[in-house]
Amino acid sequence: VIRSKAIAILIGPVGFGVIGLLNSTLRIIGDFTKVGLDTSAVKEISERNSDKDPSKVTEIIFVLEKLIWFTGTLGALITLVFSRYISHLTFGNTDYTYAFVWLSIAVLFTQLAKGKIAILQGARRLKKLASANLIASTVSLLVTLPLYYFFGLKGIVPALITSAVIIFMVFKFFTKNIEIPHFNFTKTELFHKSKAMLFLGATMSVTSMIVALTGLLIQIFIRTTDGLEAVGFYSAGFLIVNAYVGMIFTAMSTDYFPRLAAINTDNKEMNVAVNQQADVAILLITPVIVLFLTFSPLVVELLYSSKFNVIIGFVTFGVLGTFFKAVSFSLGYVVIAKGHSKVFITLSVVFNSIFLTISIISYTIGGLTGLGIGFLIYYFLHFIVLKVLTNYLYQ
Repeated sequence: VIRSKAIAILIGPVGFGVIGLLNSTLRIIGDFTKVGLDTSAVKEISERNSDKDPSKVTEIIFVLEKLIWFTGTLGALITLVFSRYISHLTFGNTDYTYAFVWLSIAVLFTQLAKGKIAILQGARRLKKLASANLIASTVSLLVTLPLYYFFGLKGIVPALITSAVIIFMVFKFFTKNIEIPHFNFTKTELFHKSKAMLFLGATMSVTSMIVALTGLLIQIFIRTTDGLEAVGFYSAGFLIVNAYVGMIFTAMSTDYFPRLAAINTDNKEMNVAVNQQADVAILLITPVIVLFLTFSPLVVELLYSSKFNVIIGFVTFGVLGTFFKAVSFSLGYVVIAKGHSKVFITLSVVFNSIFLTISIISYTIGGLTGLGIGFLIYYFLHFIVLKVLTNYLYQ
């Protein structure tokens, strides 16, 4: 929140737009190359952790460490080699070619950090995970703010790289006490050991890429229609709806997904867990929605600046939609925990196609406020479809 406030004041809506487009592009590259390992590893580690066999846990962590280095390097190389084309696709010109060359470093360290996060989350070391997140965010903030202050827009790329390196170093420190013996696996054995994780991960990777690509296409559409400043406004509004209000979902998923994965063979236990999670989600999100609806102009100015008041309508309707997201969020994790890849990919393609269509139509008709209404409609449809589907498939 503090970093976003500082960015809003120091580099304004255009800076927000540039950061939004860079992050969305890097996310697609990351999702493509890391093969969803950061999510599938959580499932594999939490399942083995519940077996109370430490050797199985350390074995899968060893395999994950090997794989994540390979995927991180691959992501960095793709960013480096295709930097010119990526710049043209994202910004409509080649002005950001060298930015993407340098950001290949951020791609590598971000993936390595995600591997460490997966280890802590899967092993349910939640205190360490929380501490690492807090320290990484704080140190990253203190180091990157001077870059924005002294260099303005030119400080964006160094700030993104520095932040990725710091986050990795902090999480590496917090996982150093998890002893991982060296296993002399052959390449064939390594593949066999990682097959289940790679298969589920590939599914997660496809779906993550679809989500990231949908977000990027919306941003590119807005940039083409109204320029970088409009993308900045959209990114700022999206941050409130998905990150600030959505931090409730992030916090819950940290514990919820590993817990659900550990009981994925028992529908009755899963039913209890899902309903409890949905209840808690609604109880937490409702007061937040009420506060945002009542004080949205004040909230926008407090989080950003008066320049961002154009996003009030977008935020108002978008935040209202999170009420439906609170329940569909709890239901959606059932499909992932079950490991039903085909169902998950199909849902992802269908939902994101609907989301992209609704977003483009609603923005064309009503600008940012129309987009907020589009978000509300989408979240409602998402909830209805998931409710019917999970009831039919898993009771």
